[in-house]
Amino acid sequence: MNTSQCVKEILSQEEFMTIAINIITGLLAGGFVVLIFYPLEYLETSMHLRLVETRNIILGLKQEYSKGGMNQLYLGGNASILGHTIAWGFFFLIFEITSFYIGPEKFDRQTVMLCSFLGSSGYITMITPFTTLKTKLIVEKRYENSIMNALDDIINKQCVPKLYSGFSISLFYLLEGMIQFFVYQELRGLVEVDQNMSGIYLYFLICGIFSKFIGMSCTYPYRVLQTILQAKPGKVFVSILEMYKNEGIQAFYRGYWISLMRNLPPSGFLFMLLEAFRSYFHHILC
Repeated sequence: MNTSQCVKEILSQEEFMTIAINIITGLLAGGFVVLIFYPLEYLETSMHLRLVETRNIILGLKQEYSKGGMNQLYLGGNASILGHTIAWGFFFLIFEITSFYIGPEKFDRQTVMLCSFLGSSGYITMITPFTTLKTKLIVEKRYENSIMNALDDIINKQCVPKLYSGFSISLFYLLEGMIQFFVYQELRGLVEVDQNMSGIYLYFLICGIFSKFIGMSCTYPYRVLQTILQAKPGKVFVSILEMYKNEGIQAFYRGYWISLMRNLPPSGFLFMLLEAFRSYFHHILC
């Protein structure tokens, strides 16, 4: 059997189509959701760095919009959108391949946790350089919102490792991702899924929101630390002590409510779109 025949045989397998569909839906849903909701991500990052004084979401958006319109609200957005699109693709690539090799007959709660852990590892590895670039674009406006300008500056200064500033603390996302996907799978398993069922996509939306709320609430302080370390690289424990000394425990929950407002709706729409895209592609390809 020649190479082309082998490729055709692999492509014709239902399992391969399922994996491919889930990866494509992850790419599409991840990029689309971040594109729509990025102004809230920008505001959250600005709050973490104290670039915005108010804690009122509407007032904060108005203040930032007055500085430069939508261009201001999408400052650093190109890095974030590209990064999340790629990272979600890697998440589902690892998640689906791991679950495929384990086998559907062994796909239990422990398997979901394992697949979520490995998928989240891939997600963090891919997203961290892009979030670092996003933070630099927001803080240092001299890059004119260009990923390549910021990246060239880092390379020219031989500071490539700084792309992974805050990576160690971002490993807490492993825990957040595991909790989120475990809760989502548990909620999804409460009903017998029928894509034609009335209100099923609203149910997916609610499941996505609730699972993200649980995951975020358990691990939120790492988000603040990650943003601070990306803006000003340093030692994790020194940063923790400094934050606690200056503001107490509330320092670790800067922007918590804006973060919930930013992450919960996108997470709900992400899972709703994942299920919708997955159903659509299965319908036309399988």
